Formats: sequence, C-alpha cells, structure tokens
Amino acid sequence: MKKIIVSITTIALVIFVSIGLFACAGAGYDGYSNGSSAAGQDKLDGGYIGSTNTTPITADRKIIKNVYQYIDTDSFDDFVTAMKDKITELEGSVDSARISSNGGLRTASYTVRIPAGNLYTFTERVDDIAVITRYDESLVDVTASYIDTDSRIKVLESSEKSLLKMLESAESVAEILVIDERLTEVQADLASLRAQKESYDNRIAYSTVWVTVSEVREARENEVGFFDEVGAVFKDSLHDIGNGLRSFGVWLLGDSLYILMTLLAIAVLATPAIIFVRHRKRKLPRPATDKSDTEKSDNQNE
Repeated sequence: MKKIIVSITTIALVIFVSIGLFACAGAGYDGYSNGSSAAGQDKLDGGYIGSTNTTPITADRKIIKNVYQYIDTDSFDDFVTAMKDKITELEGSVDSARISSNGGLRTASYTVRIPAGNLYTFTERVDDIAVITRYDESLVDVTASYIDTDSRIKVLESSEKSLLKMLESAESVAEILVIDERLTEVQADLASLRAQKESYDNRIAYSTVWVTVSEVREARENEVGFFDEVGAVFKDSLHDIGNGLRSFGVWLLGDSLYILMTLLAIAVLATPAIIFVRHRKRKLPRPATDKSDTEKSDNQNE
C-alpha cells in the first residue's frame, strides 16, 4: 500500500513540475500577431522582434513590416473614402483592390503600401473610423541577408572592374573569349543581387497592409451584451430570410418562361407513357374469382 502511495505521489509531482515548466515557457513566448495596433506599437518601441529574438531594433536594422487588418463597417463608402484619403495623406498607394457583393452587402480587399514610418499612424486611423475584428502583424529582420547581399555585390563589382581591365589588355582571341565569358557571368550575378537588394530596400521602406473590409448592417465591438448579440443575430436572420424570399421571387418571375417550357416538355413526354400504361391495364385479363369465396358471399347475403 505504501509503495502505491509513493508511486502516485511521485507521478503527481512529475506532472505538476511539467505543467509548471510548460506554463513558464508559454508565458515567456510573446507572439506578434492578433494584437491591436497599440499593442504592436508597444512591442516595436520595446526594441525587440518577439521574445525569442533578443536583437534590438536600432536604426541600422533592416526590418520588413507587414500588417493584416480585418474590418467591419456599416458605412462602407464613407470608410473607403476616408481610408483612401489617409493613404494619400501618408504618401502611400493602393497596389490592388477587389470588391464583391453577397446579399447586398459588400466585401473589399485592398493591398496598401505605406511608408514604414507612417505605418502605425495609418493603422490607428483605421481603428478610429471602423471596427477592427482582427489585427495581425509580422516583423521580419533581414539584416543578415541584406548585409550578405551587399557584400557579394561589392565583391562582384571589384571582379567586374578587374575583368574589364584584363579585357582591355588581352592580346589573343582566346584570352578575350575566356575573359568575356567570365565577365558575362559576373554581370549576370550582379544584376540578380542588385535586384534582390532593391526588393529589400522597397519592402523595408514601404510596409504592406492587407485590408479586408466587410460591410455589415451594424458594426459592433467584440465585447457586447448577451441580449444585444441575440438581437443582432435575430435581425440578421430576418434580413437573410427576406433576401432569400426576394431572390426566390426574382428567380420565379424572371425565369417563369423557362419554367413553363420545362413543365410543358415534361407533360408532352409523359402523356404517351400514361396513355400506354392505361391502355395496357385495360387489356390485361381480370383475375378469376374463387368459387368458394363467391359462395360464402352469397350465403352472407341470404
């Protein structure tokens, strides 16, 4: 009995310690998504990219910032106008836009480029004029890759200069061909690395914000009362039922000609089959009545 108690106690202690370790590990990790714009600003001002990377964010770091915003608004046109005005004011641009409609309510997706220094000004402005249902942000430190690319460019530029000098002093055709082949390879690598560096510079200087706007009948914050939420869902249900009936009426009246033609075609095709079946039933011999059954029925009648 004592051995059993000791074993149970030991197992309980192991489980307790494991839970404590996992809890500490979870508390130590601080993800960089699903936060508000203000929270994102606090993490950035703290000088670190997440808690797993202790590299301080300084002026010489190369950081690519991307933001995903999901927004509900009951004033779709006003919001889009205000957002575009803010983008222009902050010297940004809209790279792409797509708008769709479902049941009379619109959904729009925008890809916005904003100068990195104005990113949080833009996200805070959006937060002021609409309800943000979700906010995700990512910071990618490309400093090491950027420095490596820059160093390789400098090495290749030095090689290019040396090859050009060798090409000028080459005397034979064979030397010229060998040097020219190597020079072509170096210049191709240079073009690729310069394009990569330009891409880094562009993505570092301008943050990308993916904005998804959903038009709703009533924009409401995440924290609402129980009965308010029930009432809102009930209103949505009534509206959806009304839209369904309206769509059915539009289909019924709009396609009435096709419906009548389809019914007429079915009637035309089914009529010969019905006539044939009825005619065949008439030709079939009637089953003979059992004599005993007939006598029984006669006796009962008497």
